[in-house]
Amino acid sequence: MFQFNRFFKTLLVTSMSMIFSPQLTAADTTGRNIISFWNGNKSEIRQSYESEVFATVIKQINQSLNKSYRWHENRDTLSIAEESSIFSQQEYDVFVSVAGNPKLDQENKILIPIPLMQGLLGTRLMIINERDRVKFATIKTKAQLQALYSGIPAGWADAKLFIANNFNVNETGTFDDILLRLKRKQFDYFALGANEIESVYEQRVTAKENLIIEPTLALYYPFPVVFYVNPNRAELAQQLRASLHQLVQNETLNKIFARYFAQIQERLNLTERKFIHLENPLLPKALAN
Repeated sequence: MFQFNRFFKTLLVTSMSMIFSPQLTAADTTGRNIISFWNGNKSEIRQSYESEVFATVIKQINQSLNKSYRWHENRDTLSIAEESSIFSQQEYDVFVSVAGNPKLDQENKILIPIPLMQGLLGTRLMIINERDRVKFATIKTKAQLQALYSGIPAGWADAKLFIANNFNVNETGTFDDILLRLKRKQFDYFALGANEIESVYEQRVTAKENLIIEPTLALYYPFPVVFYVNPNRAELAQQLRASLHQLVQNETLNKIFARYFAQIQERLNLTERKFIHLENPLLPKALAN
C-alpha cells in the first residue's frame, strides 16, 4: 500500500482526474477499487491526453461492468531508479510509456498491446540552433544525420534506439535542462514526437533563445505508446484491455486523439518533409508489426 506521504501528495490530483473521477478521501485508500495512475516524466500535452484517455477507459469499465473504480493521478518527476521500479517499489497500478521501455527490463509488468498515439510519437522532429538551419536543410541521407549528435535526456528509451541505428548520442542531463544544453552546443539537435514538440517549444523555449523547430526533416521509427499495469492487478489489466479495444472500435479513442492532435500534420508540414527511417529493436513481439 502507498505510504501516507505519497498518498497526501497524490490527493492534489490534476484537473482531468478531478473531472472524471470522484475526489478521494482517506477512507478510500483501502480496497481494490482505487487505482493509482502515475503520469510523470513527459511533456504536458502528453500528460493531458493520456489522462483523458485513462479517464475514459475507466468510465467505460465502470459503466459496462458495473464497477466503481476511482483513481488518483500523480505527475511527480521520478528518478531513473524510481521509474525502473514503478510497480515493485513505487507501487503504482498503471502508467503509460513507450512499448519496450528499457527501464522496465527488470520489472514485472503487464503490457496492454493497443497503441494510444497512432504512431505520432515515432514521428520525430528536431529542435536545433537557428544558426544551424542551413546545415540541416542540406541533409539528404541518414548518414549525414548520423554524423551529427542527438541530445537525449538520461534514461530515455530513445537513446538505445538511436545507438542501435548507429547515431551519435549525447545522453546526459534531464528533460528540464536539455534545451539549455542544446543552446550551449553540447549536441546538434533534440528530437521530440510530432505530438509534443510544439507545446515543448512554446512552453520551454523562453524568448525562443535562438532555437527553432527544424522545418525540412523528420525521423520515423515505430514507437507505440501503451498502458503498463502492475502484475498484481491482473484483473484490472484484462478490463483495461477489453475497454480500450471497445474505445478503438467505436472511434472514441480517435475522437480524443483528434481533439489534441488533428491539426499537427498541416501545422508542421509533415507531408513535405524529408523522412529518415530508423529501426526499433526495442519493440515487444506483441507490437512488432
